[in-house]
Amino acid sequence: MKGLQIQAEEQHKKDTVGYMLLSLLITTGLVRILFSGIAKLEPRWWLYSLGAGIVCIFYSVLPEKYQDYRIPFGGGSLLLLILAGYRMARDGFYEICNEILTFFTGKSGKIYLDFPVDNEQGIYYTAAIITGLLVLLVWQVVAGRKKWMLALFMAAAAGLSIIGFAAVDYGWLLLAAGAVGFCFWQKMQPLWKGSSLRNWLLCAGGILLCLFLGAAIGHAVDVDTEFQVSQWKRAVHKKVCDEGNDAMPEGNLSNLGRFVKTGNDSLILTMEKPQKLYLRGMVGETYTGTSWEGVSEEANIEGETLFYWLHKNGFYQQNSIAKVSELTGNADVYTLSVERKTACKGHLYLPCALEDAGILDSDGIGETPSSSIGMNLPDSAGESYTVSYTAGSVPEWYEAAALLAGRQSENAVQEYLKEEQSYREFVYKNDLQLTNSAVGVLSRIFEQEETERSLSEVLELIQDTLKERLTYDESVQTLNGKNDFLQYTLEQSKCGYSVHYATAAVLMLRYFGVPARYAEGYYLSAYEASEYEAGEKIGLGEAHAHAWAEYYMDGVGWIPFEVTPGYIDEDELLETAAAVSDGMGDGTGNTFRQNPLKYAPQKSPKEEQQEPDARNVFRFEAKKILAVGILLLLVLMIALICWIIRRRNRLKRFWRQIAESDNRTAIVELYAYCMMLIQRFRLADVDAGDEIRQIHQEAMFSSHVMTEKQRENMREFTKKVLASCKKRNRWFQGFRYHWILWLYD
Repeated sequence: MKGLQIQAEEQHKKDTVGYMLLSLLITTGLVRILFSGIAKLEPRWWLYSLGAGIVCIFYSVLPEKYQDYRIPFGGGSLLLLILAGYRMARDGFYEICNEILTFFTGKSGKIYLDFPVDNEQGIYYTAAIITGLLVLLVWQVVAGRKKWMLALFMAAAAGLSIIGFAAVDYGWLLLAAGAVGFCFWQKMQPLWKGSSLRNWLLCAGGILLCLFLGAAIGHAVDVDTEFQVSQWKRAVHKKVCDEGNDAMPEGNLSNLGRFVKTGNDSLILTMEKPQKLYLRGMVGETYTGTSWEGVSEEANIEGETLFYWLHKNGFYQQNSIAKVSELTGNADVYTLSVERKTACKGHLYLPCALEDAGILDSDGIGETPSSSIGMNLPDSAGESYTVSYTAGSVPEWYEAAALLAGRQSENAVQEYLKEEQSYREFVYKNDLQLTNSAVGVLSRIFEQEETERSLSEVLELIQDTLKERLTYDESVQTLNGKNDFLQYTLEQSKCGYSVHYATAAVLMLRYFGVPARYAEGYYLSAYEASEYEAGEKIGLGEAHAHAWAEYYMDGVGWIPFEVTPGYIDEDELLETAAAVSDGMGDGTGNTFRQNPLKYAPQKSPKEEQQEPDARNVFRFEAKKILAVGILLLLVLMIALICWIIRRRNRLKRFWRQIAESDNRTAIVELYAYCMMLIQRFRLADVDAGDEIRQIHQEAMFSSHVMTEKQRENMREFTKKVLASCKKRNRWFQGFRYHWILWLYD
């Protein structure tokens, strides 16, 4: 029966080689996808993939009788590794968790406390354990043909890529190739019966074609992923948070429509003392050319420790003006109740000089964070909330800044200035960024040589420029598409409403070196506020929706800067000018020069020549794919050599057992071996004859003593079959059957 056993083992080996190939592709893809989001592991992912390949080879060469012990052995080995290096495994797990928390900090703008880690090198130990677990699970998926488990793996990988944690690169190509091969494995299995080298080449060619097409399509299709994701987020935000309120675009500057106003109330205010009020909602600090976004992910990550310390000490950027007013004894505090009607649920609408920080999220970085579906708002901020704020306007805040400068020797002032300076450094680093298109537009508008200007001079220059270059028009539609909004507004349409004016003012402020940001919310003018009594309900509709610029006044905080015609408070401008002329300065005492920072810094001609273009990027990615292919080829070659050696040893062992067996056993095994060869080589011209069949039947079913002559006859028949096999083979077939498959020696 050894011949039949050889045939069964041969089919088993074909299966295990297939399992190894598919498991290696899927595992390598998963390792790349998972580790691409972990900074310390990303450069070494190929090393763990190589380790995964070695484990796959080990599984593939295991005898069939030991295959059932694969899970207990593999799981036990991983458990022993965890127990033996518990501290390293724990620290590594914590380090990976910290990397994940850092990612979510960048995405959400929330502060997450890190896990304590004693040994940062433990992450590599834990990564090896994770890789081993992946190999074990994936092999079980492939060998057990559990498609639902593969679907779970791919869904998890897709989730990591969708949220931006994992890279979308050749890891997905490897995973897709393995998944395609796995899905068609059962349908392809009939091909493996009596398979030839052609079938293996077809399989390998199909996988390589999948890899090549995936790489080609990925580079041929020009998709602005970041732009599309931003549009999808805004669509979800609009669907969930907005209740038909389309007045403000919430930072979306792509194809901005006209200013739509309805008669519905968006907010209902109840003020202790009705007065002019900016209710800040959405804040934009990163200008992309087609939108205003929040603080960048990198800034969120860098600012996590800073804002944890600031919030612990009670410093928030929303209450800095109130703190200054309190320190200088110029604080009149009033209460304000806000009832939300149709205003966006994704934001809090707060006055600029907020006094009570209890409503703010202490875990937020920068501006109070609010997600696209409004789930991060404090519990106290439902459909209505009450806050306290410090009354005042720009002239009074300028006066407070001057008074603060004269009281720096006081301990309370020193403590405040220490906190404010730390926040100011964050502001100057993140609120001076510009796009190259914006720099180009502004440099064409402001052709003057670089000169130092005071803050008041910068503000006056910007107001005069916007009066000259923009015409107020609420019906304008800005069809800029993916082109720069500022460039389209100032050089093509040359008209707009508050969104256009505020965007231009912010970018001009940044161009002159003044930190600035974009704000949207609701505006109540001093004239309209004077028509209401204390405690009377004030309705703010879409006609009150407004966008404005804010600049950062050193020592004080964010100050509204109004440039939109019809909203400019002339009395406030006169009071501010009087405060400056009376020797109070412009609030900072600083002078500003043209901003040297850019959103995407211009390259020198030499650097531009060295900058890779799209074709070079494709070549770079192709090199990566080629390196992965070479790695897989190396692993497959090692596996093939191990497999060939195993088959040779099995054939040698077979002939050794024949030589050591009695006549009956030798006759049965030789006959089975011959039948396997006849079937495999399709030897229609070789007939065993009645004598050989009778000898086999007698050895199988009778109790007669088999003679040496009968054994010799069976041996001669075996030689005849082997000679016929060798005669029918071409040289490459003979090489394959002898030196690779080892069907004969």
